[in-house]
Amino acid sequence: MGKILQPMPNIDKIIDISRKLLINPLQLFHFIKDARVKQYDVCINISSRSLSSQIVTLFVNSKATLSFEDEKSWVPITHKVKHRWLFSHAALQPLEVLDGFNIYNYKHKKELDLKLTDKEKSEMKKDFTHLLQKNNISKDTPIIAIFRNARFDKKLPDLWWKNFIMEMKKQNENYIFIDILSPDIPHKLSNDILEYSNKNLRQLAAFFTHCTAFISADTGPLHLATASGVRSIGLFNHTIIVAYGTLGEHNSNLDLNEVDEKEAAQLITDKLTLGEKI
Repeated sequence: MGKILQPMPNIDKIIDISRKLLINPLQLFHFIKDARVKQYDVCINISSRSLSSQIVTLFVNSKATLSFEDEKSWVPITHKVKHRWLFSHAALQPLEVLDGFNIYNYKHKKELDLKLTDKEKSEMKKDFTHLLQKNNISKDTPIIAIFRNARFDKKLPDLWWKNFIMEMKKQNENYIFIDILSPDIPHKLSNDILEYSNKNLRQLAAFFTHCTAFISADTGPLHLATASGVRSIGLFNHTIIVAYGTLGEHNSNLDLNEVDEKEAAQLITDKLTLGEKI
């Protein structure tokens, strides 16, 4: 997470918290040491019931602490905010904690934004262009990136993806698909699509900006793509769209409990062609 956020404006330092912090005394010692080197004006805890968040709040050297009012939280909080549940989406709910500053405008546009720089996008355009040139593909061809991995029931079978891509190509034979690979999915879906991987998540996000669209189930790369600015389409078969769907006016979500591969391909193609929201 640190590598994603570090280059963003107004972020001075990121201290990564290990998932094994509580069972590793040495890591806990180093965290406490880092957290108390500097005195902060305020520590904001947006996840009041998270054990790790409470531990961080407890040890950070700050003049004040701000968090949601929660009877189950055991950490002393100097400034509490009542959770009004103004938002259904999980990414927006923490914004309510800013009521503690009396400064947040809830009419502000609700979208994810990694603040990718022109330099980052330009550097990854080289990877994108090289991939197309290596496969003799015109830069004007519609390029769709897909990501097939997801946790548990959210993951779609490879057969679903094969059928979906086949139906998409029936709609537009010029579509070119790029399979975004990961340690859990090291091989591309089939020989007739491209493949790309990058362990640096900001570089991967910058790569997405050169694609026509990004399509995946509800998983991290979907929201990474959304935050990059590429048109993103979420495929939902298990989780709740209003809570975890893509944010942004030009992004879309499909409930796969209501449409099959053919119908999904038709809907997506129609809207991509017209530039409309699904």
